[in-house]
Amino acid sequence: MSDGFVTVAQCVEGLPLGRFVWELLFCAFLAWFMLGAINESTTLAFSYVSSEWPTTGANLSMMSIALACGNLVAIVVGGWAADQYGRTTVIRPALLLTACCGIVLQTASTLPQALLAHFLLGLVSGALIGVIPPLIAELLPARNRGFYMTIWCSGWPAGALLSVVVGCLSPELNWRTFHTGLFVPALVLYLCVRAGMLPESPRYLYLVGKRDEGYNTLLDIYEKEQLPLPWAAEAIAVTCAPPAGQSLEDGTVQLNCHSACKRLVSSSTTVAAWLAAATF
Repeated sequence: MSDGFVTVAQCVEGLPLGRFVWELLFCAFLAWFMLGAINESTTLAFSYVSSEWPTTGANLSMMSIALACGNLVAIVVGGWAADQYGRTTVIRPALLLTACCGIVLQTASTLPQALLAHFLLGLVSGALIGVIPPLIAELLPARNRGFYMTIWCSGWPAGALLSVVVGCLSPELNWRTFHTGLFVPALVLYLCVRAGMLPESPRYLYLVGKRDEGYNTLLDIYEKEQLPLPWAAEAIAVTCAPPAGQSLEDGTVQLNCHSACKRLVSSSTTVAAWLAAATF
């Protein structure tokens, strides 16, 4: 910090554990809960089927493979799209399409149809795996981040555990009914995003030059915490404060920040691709 300027990251770091943070953790937990239930219960749901097609181990494995292939493609494409157009720009349609995939699954009556439906499900829900983590990391303050990550990451095993318990305790449950219940969190999370509980990352908005939108997002975040934003719009820098005697209007500083942002955006897509390949 120098000459009274602060970075957008410092504005986020000043947030206490209040309404905004709890709303963010709720959305993150719900997203991971849904993804854990969907990805960990594929074979369980279709093990109920006994009359439509044979439920051999090979067939059930093909269900998981189709879902994983869709996830792999979606993680890479979703990460690139999030850097180009924004995090919430990818999250909103992904949630809506995930819920719509429930309808596609209801119509599956043969094994090839079920495989295609699961590939489509992985293709739309997998984007959340690559986009939710950077958004949450960019919105959460560093203080107590271990506590925040614990709440968020516990959603995946909780969703997987609930789906397994429901399947084991309700053997008469139809697999279509089972899958319908899995997509309820997608609709709830979509409504939460539309209600502003999961905003766009102000760090991303500042990086791509949308300073007015980024500042308005910071204002909304601080308003939820019932705190005044102590800095004016012109006092917030992109990623680093200018050196002493140099203003934000200096063309050199703007050019350097812009070049650094471009390198950051391009490198994050590469990292997402490598992580997806390593995971699978």
